[in-house]
Amino acid sequence: MKIEEIKKEYIRDAVRILVLSCEKELNAIFKDLELAKDLLFKYFELYPNGFVALDDRVAGFANVSCEERPMRKFLQKELGFFNGLKAWLLLSFFWMKPKKNDAILDFIVVSPLKRRKGIGTKLLEEILDRFSGKRIKCMIDVENNAAINLFSKFEFKKKFLENKMAEKYFGRKGWFLMVKE
Repeated sequence: MKIEEIKKEYIRDAVRILVLSCEKELNAIFKDLELAKDLLFKYFELYPNGFVALDDRVAGFANVSCEERPMRKFLQKELGFFNGLKAWLLLSFFWMKPKKNDAILDFIVVSPLKRRKGIGTKLLEEILDRFSGKRIKCMIDVENNAAINLFSKFEFKKKFLENKMAEKYFGRKGWFLMVKE
């Protein structure tokens, strides 16, 4: 198992894993998983960012940002102003805007066939190594015990947040903001 920065040849598999892992959230945002997959593929082709865990193929994918991303403008261009803005507002619940000295971990996803094999741990170790000296933040569903355990193992502090918009669109009112100083 090795961790690499994402390259164009890994994007299709990485996006496939992202869609499989975040199906409920992407369906709430885009109302169509094929559209979500096509948009994410196009976005990461234009703006390759993140890390992949490679086994015999892509087994996991993580995205980290230290500066504002062009996703809002991308979505408005692809979906039209209002639909793009709505999609961005929903997506921005997970893709927080980084502040000075922040690294926002947008997601860590692992192929359902490769889970419980240490892939998420290896991706998180790489992120902690590459972004040492920065405050790392991410949002986690309060019912995602595997993610909570992973981040707790690396001494992330969790802060409970309630969000009515998240409850309306994602079916969960409670989320954890995980932070590693």
